[in-house]
Amino acid sequence: MIGDWNDDIDESITAGRDTPYRLFVEAAPDWEYVTAPLTVAGVTSILGFDDVIDHQLASNEAMAWYQAGSDQVCLVDNLVTAYENTTSDRLPVLTRYVATK
Repeated sequence: MIGDWNDDIDESITAGRDTPYRLFVEAAPDWEYVTAPLTVAGVTSILGFDDVIDHQLASNEAMAWYQAGSDQVCLVDNLVTAYENTTSDRLPVLTRYVATK
């Protein structure tokens, strides 16, 4: 599941609350947030804040195709003039999968 989760997975962006995704966080190895290392590293996917709220969740079946370490936030705000004002306050989050038979 790729998307705009609107919250982080280690703790909520709402002060004093746990992440609403705790059940998925604790569901390994059936489900895994492949973007969790971004949160641990203190990376952001929303300009002006220090959280990743655009996580990607993979099933154990999809994890067979996931390319470890491919998770990254694309810093397009450094490439597009006035990105936050003209495009989005969110930065793209990328991961790579190689599907095989």
